[in-house]
Amino acid sequence: MRSGQSPANEVDTLIGEYSPGRKRIDTMTKKNEVAICPELAAILASEIASGNRLKDGPNRTDWPAADSVFAALEFDLRADASRLPKPVRHSICRDPHYGWHDECYCTIHRHVLVAGATHHP
Repeated sequence: MRSGQSPANEVDTLIGEYSPGRKRIDTMTKKNEVAICPELAAILASEIASGNRLKDGPNRTDWPAADSVFAALEFDLRADASRLPKPVRHSICRDPHYGWHDECYCTIHRHVLVAGATHHP
């Protein structure tokens, strides 16, 4: 959570109204912050409301596709993966190279929300 903000205000600040061209450059880190798509924004809001924390983003990363937006949650996804919005594809990442556990990919907007850390066997 950004300093001085309640969880509800943080969600409003991070999600706002989705617009593909909307962005904000953080002058301290030079990160290209943008709003995440509505499908992932709903998951993000639910996760923050249930106590998860935003670790990174949302930032325009152009990965895995041009104009992709990426955000990362501190802890594993708390939502039931079977109840995610239909355009969101959920997978478990077991590759320590990436470093996260849950991956939610919006097939409409090509945005990515990841959560947690890789679980080692």
